Amino acid sequence: MEEVKKLGVLSVAKIAGLFGLVLGILSIILTQVVCKISAGNPEIAQLAALQMQCGAFDILGSLVGVIFIGVIYFVGGAVSALLYNLFVRWVGGVQVELGAPKVRKKK
Repeated sequence: MEEVKKLGVLSVAKIAGLFGLVLGILSIILTQVVCKISAGNPEIAQLAALQMQCGAFDILGSLVGVIFIGVIYFVGGAVSALLYNLFVRWVGGVQVELGAPKVRKKK
């Protein structure tokens, strides 16, 4: 077993930020779908508490929201990597078993 002794703070933050952007985009798409479905049925809108929220979503607001989520994930990734690097000194790193990649035969 190999041990991960240190994480690159910026590399973890960049990956986490990209996850945040993707999740932000997916949440906007899902919200828009639910708003479109509930537009024809006020009972669904009332159950989902969407009466006021659906009108508030415009392109600029959605874009700002997605960027904000990406930034929050970026910062969270950086903090997580810093904490990992601190904790690894006390308890050791995550153990990973590494192996050579399998070579697939071409048909």
